[in-house]
Amino acid sequence: IFLFLGIVVFLGGFFAFESNLLMILANKNFSHADSLSKENMYKQAIKLWPLKIENYKLLKEFYREKNEKQKERDVLQALIKLEPIACENYVWMAELETDKQQKVNYYLKALEFSPLRIDLYFKIINFWPEEKELEELYSVLSKIEQIKGECCLLKGIGFDNEEKILKLLSKAVESDSFFNLNRDKQARIYFWQAILTTYEQDWQKDIILLEKAVSLDNKKEYKDLLHDLITMKSIEGEFNNGNFSVVKQLAKVFTNKQEYAFYEKFHIAQVYYFLGEINFWENNFKLSEDNLNRSKQINPWEEKPYLGLARLYKFRGEENELRKVLQSCVEVDQWKNECKKELEALN
Repeated sequence: IFLFLGIVVFLGGFFAFESNLLMILANKNFSHADSLSKENMYKQAIKLWPLKIENYKLLKEFYREKNEKQKERDVLQALIKLEPIACENYVWMAELETDKQQKVNYYLKALEFSPLRIDLYFKIINFWPEEKELEELYSVLSKIEQIKGECCLLKGIGFDNEEKILKLLSKAVESDSFFNLNRDKQARIYFWQAILTTYEQDWQKDIILLEKAVSLDNKKEYKDLLHDLITMKSIEGEFNNGNFSVVKQLAKVFTNKQEYAFYEKFHIAQVYYFLGEINFWENNFKLSEDNLNRSKQINPWEEKPYLGLARLYKFRGEENELRKVLQSCVEVDQWKNECKKELEALN
């Protein structure tokens, strides 16, 4: 028995050594002319020691660099048999697929073994086939929401993802399958639509969506956001009509908030902008500067607070501060045309 075990250990060690030696020689052989011999070395190394996962990954990379997709797929199939619970294997398979449905299926399989990989959910959304069930789409979006730890989809997912999700949701509410969902799921979809369009600052549009959500599911978060947007619409109306004292009174709903959700930044920043403008016209320049800076800090992609600060610094003759604020505006977003014009004129 000891002799037999000794032989087994010796042979195992010998084959492992030979396999590793072949891999080392193959990795040193970088010339294009010898790519065939390099491929053969990889294959021979795997035959000698078929349980070493790293060798399959190296061969996969070799085929990927040569753009031999079918061979890369074959290696991945073998790798999945050896390592069936490795998330990355299914991600690599998904990247090789051209069929959208198959891509989504592989990403979903990958998520079974790594359920917190939020980047995979966004990949799924990017390749979401039209024929997929709305219930499945709802499940994916709910998972994104849960992982983000926010009662919204907007926080930090990037504009392209927001736009794609919004298109899917807009199409969903027009489909027959939308009415097969539970009332609470229908309400959630309206809520998602509302928060994904908040950046447009079309308060009435979002109010209509949230009223639908509240009528289906009387959740506190829906009612709270609906109340905020109705207040925001009133503030904007009173500001445009010059009723500044009313604006200041209504604005307390937002200025007294210590914390707010990511999607609320669009209307809260707008409130601080209005207050900054009002304080400027009332010659309260320090408070105007504070409010405009607060608006800019909350929503740095909005151009108006930068322009408000630029006018304030110009009025006070502070050219260095004027140049800084215009420069920071252009750096945040090069398409801020008014800031760009002001900076060019200053230069």
